[in-house]
Amino acid sequence: MEGLVQLIAAAALLPHCRFCGEVLRQSLVDLGATPLANALLTPAQAAAGADRAWPLHVRVCERCLLVQVDIVVPPAEIFSDYPYFSSVASSWVAHAARFCDEVCARFGLDGRSRVVEIASNDGYLLQHFVARGVPVLGVEPAANVAAAARARGIATEIGFFDEAFAGYDAALKLEPQLNEVLWNAALAHLVLGDLPTGFAKYESRWQNKLAQQNKRQFPRPLWLGDTPLAGKTLLLYAEQGFGDTLQFIRYATLAAAQGARVIVETQPALKRLVAGVPGVSAVFGQGEPLSAYDLRCPLMSLPLAFGTTLDTIPATLPYLAAPADAVARWRARFDGARARVGLVFSGNPEHKNDRNRSIPLMRLAPVVNTPGVRFVCLQKDVRPADAATLQQMPQIETVAAELTDFTDTAALIETLDLVVTV
Repeated sequence: MEGLVQLIAAAALLPHCRFCGEVLRQSLVDLGATPLANALLTPAQAAAGADRAWPLHVRVCERCLLVQVDIVVPPAEIFSDYPYFSSVASSWVAHAARFCDEVCARFGLDGRSRVVEIASNDGYLLQHFVARGVPVLGVEPAANVAAAARARGIATEIGFFDEAFAGYDAALKLEPQLNEVLWNAALAHLVLGDLPTGFAKYESRWQNKLAQQNKRQFPRPLWLGDTPLAGKTLLLYAEQGFGDTLQFIRYATLAAAQGARVIVETQPALKRLVAGVPGVSAVFGQGEPLSAYDLRCPLMSLPLAFGTTLDTIPATLPYLAAPADAVARWRARFDGARARVGLVFSGNPEHKNDRNRSIPLMRLAPVVNTPGVRFVCLQKDVRPADAATLQQMPQIETVAAELTDFTDTAALIETLDLVVTV
């Protein structure tokens, strides 16, 4: 009788498919010796011989062909050093790809199978299953802060917005002031086109650990559209990357149309180009003394200040233009009958999403062998591997030494017939 009780108790502990009730075939993968676990050690921890082992469970329901993946990193290990965790995301992604290959091979997953990620910290695994032709059923939020907080990977990479928002709600119930979740929710709303809600929530970025480094202290009040601009001097200032500045500087024209004198503080490499935006009265490079102003607004808050919707995105083009003399200089340099094509193949190598923003130049080899086309490399900074590739592709002209700032690049682009970019 005692043996029967133990057997029943053991059976009760077996994981069951939450969709059909079938006992799940289970596999336990030890991540202790993999880059996924140990790459997240800080240098001090690694020097001390520390080791991290996060068990990863793969449970397979043979009745409904459902693979259920469960990996949970303790929340404290993420949020104790969140910037460092993000900085090694590429190691996480690299292992996720290998892991998905192993799971697909071990369990014979194909187009008939379905995958659901349960109690997971991230959506990366689902992303890789999708890339391998395995349909994804969805994501079930876990009852811990870290799992819910990482749901943005699911929303932006996979598209399971309902599950992502459920994850955000679960996280905020556990920790209402978790600003990373508010920021991630803002991004999901923006992806869905709900710009008013998204940009309103995006103001939470100033409490986010990853954005606090961009927060500035100014003596004059913040303007978010709540007071008239007529007769006021409004300071607009860059807070993030070059691309963000180029996209959102278009709002300077709207502010000027409301009667404001608009001055801009921007990255030095963009100073000349921004000076030509209609409505901009003066431009200062970051670090330079500013002239007097009445109100100020960071560029990324301008859509909120102007109540932007999908239908009211400022779309007067072009709002950026290079000086005519700079354009004429490049036109004389590249004049000819052949089609002129510019190439851009990589972004900032330090960006946490660099894997989706850059490709090796060698991937463009089939393109650059197109006859009758003159190719120009528009990269200012070239990675060592790509520099070696350029040496093997003399058909690509390099002009990096002549690109002193974005104005030079814009002038060159204006003379091209096409730009191929990642």
